[in-house]
Amino acid sequence: MNSIALPHSCSSTSLESGHVVLLKQTGLISLEGDDAIRFIHGQLSNDIEHLGADQARLASWCNHQGRMLALFHVWKSAGKVWLTVPLDILAAIQKRLQMYILRAKVTLADESGNMSILGIGGEKGGKALSGWFETLPAEPFGKTENEYGVLVRVADAFGFPRYLLTIPENRLQAVESELASVLSVCDESGWTMGDIKAGVPHITLPVQDKFIPQMVNLEQAGGLSFKKGCYPGQEVVARSQYKGTVKRRLFHGMVELPFEDNPPVDVNMTAGADIVDASGQVCGTVVSSARRDNSRVDFLAVVQTDAIGKEALRAEKADGPLITWIPLPYSLP
Repeated sequence: MNSIALPHSCSSTSLESGHVVLLKQTGLISLEGDDAIRFIHGQLSNDIEHLGADQARLASWCNHQGRMLALFHVWKSAGKVWLTVPLDILAAIQKRLQMYILRAKVTLADESGNMSILGIGGEKGGKALSGWFETLPAEPFGKTENEYGVLVRVADAFGFPRYLLTIPENRLQAVESELASVLSVCDESGWTMGDIKAGVPHITLPVQDKFIPQMVNLEQAGGLSFKKGCYPGQEVVARSQYKGTVKRRLFHGMVELPFEDNPPVDVNMTAGADIVDASGQVCGTVVSSARRDNSRVDFLAVVQTDAIGKEALRAEKADGPLITWIPLPYSLP
């Protein structure tokens, strides 16, 4: 149970006003050692070698076919490189990374039991953090830290900045309590909703190995460098970029559901669920979703670009809820 309050599914008004979320389903991996930066730079899709002390990065880890195994927020702190990882894939990602270390001087550690991550956003979010941090990051992927913890600004949503605050587990209760005095305490669907509005996917177990980075718009989201050199899957990613062969892209959709006094809709909108055309032919895959309220679900889905706008698409089956597409905060190629 949350140490300050029982979190609840927050309304759009609460999310816009100001919210705090304990990210229980997000863990942390750290890399430490003389070769840590060189090693992880050679594994990820973004430049870690030149990552500054006041910066963070969004970066994917791919297999040799260019398919994404994970999507991390990455930063450097206390002589370590830190990666955020969904807990459902953390153990497998750590084990697989370990296989590539060989003789490199790198130590991998699961820090999830030592550190907690809070997501903060909305109009009041920055003011709530100003009691601990004299200066907040001015732009997304900025970072600051002090004795209270590490603060990373991530993609904006609801018209305001959002932040990841990483703190030692033993400080969690005090920090949560103070933030809860001015912000709504929301469950993790509120943070997922922010990522959906920001057009940033979650790569969890159901959608591992399914997409190359451009299919989830990672170049638009700031998670791809085409100048950093080799990494697993780099040839596939580069060829797709320069030959224009990406035929599927990430889109923000929503479906409206009947009110509670009507029969429930038998439809699956979780990660890995299908998007279909009028004939029931699968043309897309749900990547992440969140219920906005009792009558609406928002989601990100990778969909064939030639299916968007040409005909009505539906969730999971031909008679499923009709999908409405919502503009992303960035432009697609």
